[in-house]
Amino acid sequence: MKVLFCSLYSPSGGDGVSNSTRQLVSALEEKGVDVTVFTTNLGWNAEDARKLKSEKLHIFKAAFDNNFDFSVEMIKRFYGVCKNYDLIHFNSIYSVSTVFGAHAARKSNTPYIVLPQGNFIPLFKRQKGVRSVVKKILFFNLFSRRVLVNADKVVCNSESEKKSVCNQIRTNNLVCIGNGLDTSIYLEPKGSKIVYEKLGIKEGTPIFLFLGRLAEEKAIPFLLDVWGRVVQRMPNAVLVVCGESYRGSYAKIKEKVRRLNRPESVLIPGVISGELKIALLQNSKCLLLPSYFESFGNVVLEALGSGIPVIASEGTPWRVLEETHLGKWLPWDVETWEEAMLEMVNDGTYYGKSFAERSRQWVKDNFSWQKISDEYIDLYEEIIRGRKNAIYKTQL
Repeated sequence: MKVLFCSLYSPSGGDGVSNSTRQLVSALEEKGVDVTVFTTNLGWNAEDARKLKSEKLHIFKAAFDNNFDFSVEMIKRFYGVCKNYDLIHFNSIYSVSTVFGAHAARKSNTPYIVLPQGNFIPLFKRQKGVRSVVKKILFFNLFSRRVLVNADKVVCNSESEKKSVCNQIRTNNLVCIGNGLDTSIYLEPKGSKIVYEKLGIKEGTPIFLFLGRLAEEKAIPFLLDVWGRVVQRMPNAVLVVCGESYRGSYAKIKEKVRRLNRPESVLIPGVISGELKIALLQNSKCLLLPSYFESFGNVVLEALGSGIPVIASEGTPWRVLEETHLGKWLPWDVETWEEAMLEMVNDGTYYGKSFAERSRQWVKDNFSWQKISDEYIDLYEEIIRGRKNAIYKTQL
């Protein structure tokens, strides 16, 4: 089976799509799938692109440095090679390359799937304060809607994303396949020393963690309202808010922190990665995800794979946290979140060796890349078989 991926694929894997795609491609190749990747040079430096470019990894120059991922060279190549593949796998709906690639696939009668990857038009339960998405709405109505409707399958990462997509395009070609996690990365204990040294806090300080892009839909102002109450009852605790600023969000968050009674209890170290990220996950009391909307939330798997519980909002697809006793799934109520955070510290159900073993095993059983890649292979084979049967019937 020959599959062509069109996706972000930056070498550092710093963004979620690149990281997930790299691990999925590796898992598929281990199972004998012949995978070729088309990507642009966004997120690459020249040296990495020169070293890693190969017959299986084609890196095309992006025409503009923006989120719409436009490459003239890639688009031209699509029209020449789509017919050589059994299926095309697109990882974005807001990509010019996806729009033209999907058109090339249709012209060559090659089946394709597309993943919104959390980039769908957001249907937040609370719209107030969320920035305008006018550009995406225009792009969606002009181009992406047709890509989705004509796809053999649209792969959503959760039932909530599936519902969101269905509400917009009213189609029956939707399926759900989650993301995966390589739990082995999070098994080795990193110790707390690196966390305390890098963040400049006292050893033994209870840490509560937010990890993600500092965008408005992540509901960080709500989290800070909760924290203002929690820190009054746990004056030695700290809240660590890690992530990249988004459209000036850092300044707004800093101003909100400044107005807290204990502003020194909130640390905003920016983007973290590597050993420090894993150590911080392993040594926090819990992960906090108060988002107004999440299509999946890979960081939940990272936290559970690191052996810590998660408190997530009802805007995320993680109701299962309650069912498995791996955390909480809550409405946006300050007092409810306050009590839940204190419970993570005081209830032995949510910490210690027993919890870590249980949470890691649950992730391995349900979200290993071996399991996720099997689901994709089954989907690929179903689509390819269906397309061949349809062609055969038309020839009778």
